[in-house]
Amino acid sequence: MTAVLPRLCANPNGTCNYTYGQEVTKKDIFPDRFFSLGHGYYVSSKNFQSPSKEEMEAAFDANTETFTITDSSGNAVAPENVTNKIDTYQVYAKIGFTAPRSIFYSVNYNKSLDPLRPLGYKGLDPDTTYWGENQVTIRVTGELTYNANGGTDAPDAVAINPGEDSTITDAKPTAPEHKVFAGWNTKADGTGTAYAAGATERFEENTTLYAQWKPVEYAVTFDTAGGSDIAAQNVAHAEAAVAPEAPTREGFTFAGWYTDAAYTMPYDFAAAVTGPITLYAKWDPVPAPPAPSASPQQEAPQQVAPKETTPKTGLANTGASNIGGLTGAAVGMIVAGGLVSLLRRKNS
Repeated sequence: MTAVLPRLCANPNGTCNYTYGQEVTKKDIFPDRFFSLGHGYYVSSKNFQSPSKEEMEAAFDANTETFTITDSSGNAVAPENVTNKIDTYQVYAKIGFTAPRSIFYSVNYNKSLDPLRPLGYKGLDPDTTYWGENQVTIRVTGELTYNANGGTDAPDAVAINPGEDSTITDAKPTAPEHKVFAGWNTKADGTGTAYAAGATERFEENTTLYAQWKPVEYAVTFDTAGGSDIAAQNVAHAEAAVAPEAPTREGFTFAGWYTDAAYTMPYDFAAAVTGPITLYAKWDPVPAPPAPSASPQQEAPQQVAPKETTPKTGLANTGASNIGGLTGAAVGMIVAGGLVSLLRRKNS
């Protein structure tokens, strides 16, 4: 009589799926009630460690038999003798992170067993032969989880395979109030490894990425109304803008910044910024300098013509208009008188 063990993992392809840190029981792998290998296998950290201890016990009376276990690299596990015990199989490996790839165990048990039934034990017939598949695949996968870290609606976790690339989701959690998304990080406080949304990365262990947030920034712009340019500022929510150097404008004096073009509300640079702001420069015209006063001019002294002395002729003064005529007549009389006098002297 020959008995055939069920296929490994009870799957047609002999593949068992496990995740990082999940305990694998050989009962899952070998479900036969007469040959059930149970084990406490945990995936190892970073590099898978070959099992350090194996125990195999038979669920039937049997002569001592040797079972050989090998891993996917062909590394043989020390053989174990099997006799007269309930069959268990335990693998002790480093607890923690899984192997960086799927793990293949080759279980060579295609040998005929000659069970010996002790008195009173109801076992199998001595001519029973046990055999089965000689390889089982333990497929190890991990999980990449997303933490909204103060936000809401974190993206769903995804499975990752060690040694294979994974794409970080483009989906973003809903931001807390007055915050914007700033990427992912392996630590909530941002001191770990940073990852950008949509990036392709390779993870070798279960990983949680925490959303990073930064304050919303608002633009503070300056309308100089014809003055020199002032650069805009990006100010985080609830922070204060920095008063810039005063602009200049020819012919005007800068008179401060205002929140409106009508200059009714001066701006306080100690105030918290909670939204976009435009500030308006006020200008006062420079007053024109007063015109210089002229020196008082001194009046030139009037030239007074010397008065002419004329002999009195007995003529009545008939007015200023006759002075010239009278003067000429007087001169004529004098000349005539002189000529008469000269003639007299000649004749005498």
